[in-house]
Amino acid sequence: MAEITAHDDRIDSRDVINRFEELSYAADNDFIDEDEKVELKSLAKLMLIGMDFDEWDYGMVLVHETDFVEFVKEFRQECDHELFDAMPDIYKANLDWSGIAEDMRSDFTVITWEGETFYTL
Repeated sequence: MAEITAHDDRIDSRDVINRFEELSYAADNDFIDEDEKVELKSLAKLMLIGMDFDEWDYGMVLVHETDFVEFVKEFRQECDHELFDAMPDIYKANLDWSGIAEDMRSDFTVITWEGETFYTL
C-alpha cells in the first residue's frame, strides 16, 4: 500500500487503518525501514484522532485544506446533480466555488494532523 502523508489531498480512513496495520506487522517482524518507522509513528497519531469518530472504521474522508474548494465543488455537483444539469453553462462557469466552500466550512469538522488542516463531514 502507498505511503500516507499529511500532504495528501484526500485520505480515506480505511486506507489509514490498512496502512497502519501493514506497518505495525512489519515493525513486529523487523521488516521496517527508518522512513516506514516515521510513517508508522505519524499514522499512530492520526489513528488516535480518528478513534474519536464513529465513522472512522467504516470510511471517512479527510480533505486537505488545499483541496477543500475542489472537494466542495465535486460534492455539491454530485448532491445537486439535477440542479447543475439544468443550469445554463454560463451560470456554471461563473459560480463562486471559493465562496460556496467558505459558506460550507462550518458544516465540516476540522482535524489537525502533523501541522496540516483537514476537513471531514
